[in-house]
Amino acid sequence: MRFERLVRTAGLECRAEPKTRLPVPVAVGDDQGDPVVTALPIKQGRRVGEGQVVMEVSGRPVILLVGRLPAYRDILPNASGPDVEQLQAALSRLGILGGGAARGRFDAVTRMAVYRLYRQRGYPPPGLEPKDEKAEKNAAVKVTLPRRELLMVPTLPASLGTVKARVGASVRTGDVVLTSGRPVLRCIVEDASAAFGLRKGAKATVSTPGGGSLTARVQRISTSAAESSPREGAPRSQDGDGEEERTEVTLEAARTLRIGKGYQARVEIEKAGFVAPVVPSSALWSQSGGRTIVKVLRAGHRVEVAVRPGFEVDGQVTVTATGGTLRQGDEVIVAADAGQGGQP
Repeated sequence: MRFERLVRTAGLECRAEPKTRLPVPVAVGDDQGDPVVTALPIKQGRRVGEGQVVMEVSGRPVILLVGRLPAYRDILPNASGPDVEQLQAALSRLGILGGGAARGRFDAVTRMAVYRLYRQRGYPPPGLEPKDEKAEKNAAVKVTLPRRELLMVPTLPASLGTVKARVGASVRTGDVVLTSGRPVLRCIVEDASAAFGLRKGAKATVSTPGGGSLTARVQRISTSAAESSPREGAPRSQDGDGEEERTEVTLEAARTLRIGKGYQARVEIEKAGFVAPVVPSSALWSQSGGRTIVKVLRAGHRVEVAVRPGFEVDGQVTVTATGGTLRQGDEVIVAADAGQGGQP
């Protein structure tokens, strides 16, 4: 017999993947001709820092900046909003926006910083005519910031993940994908019943490919319908169209993960309220009147201890002594048939 706090867990097969995947936008509009890749300055798999050009399309750059909001609009002179405020924060981190800018407004000071952002990277600032490119006094009046030329990532580090484009070829949004943030574990639960009881924030113990272990927490749980070919014994949707529900569990680990590697996780579903004596379920003996006992061997003698069963997991159950005492290391007697209680 041992004293512990029983925990019910679910086993998951997981894979380490980037936390966020972001398609690199195509830097020219549909009305500007066929978008062609003219430069790929970052190699696939390499890190991308804030302020770097991720891709050049038809001579125009896509510049990476850090911010929680995606670039959802073209920023025009004197525009204001949280997207402008996060732009100003990025320009300040890059050392090209000092004091004097109106917070959250695309004012002349901020537009001059955008002018410098582009000129330092060798590109004409957007919104300027060719004759204005070197006239800084005009920059504060005319500079704009097209949304297609910004890639906002929520967090670093970031790397160039997928590249399905090459210099000189046309490109579509999604051909080049950036990954950002620390890797997470994505676990697919095909059987809906296996996901029952999973909750955000639950603790998980993860076995690593090298035989070690680490701790993690459930960060997200999402369920969606996934098409699949019929399998013997597989659950089918009610409308019979070949779709079935699939749950994806995302775990955030306490240590760095190796992208692409497989991991096994055991996630806590439920736990006993306190540390208690634990015995096999087959060690519970029933008596008339609904009384339950555990038979304990001590110094060669059999001792019967009345108990109240509690939390049960995988054939193990916590018990509370209601008559007599239970001790750490007690040897208990189990029934010959583990599936049925015996009569003492």
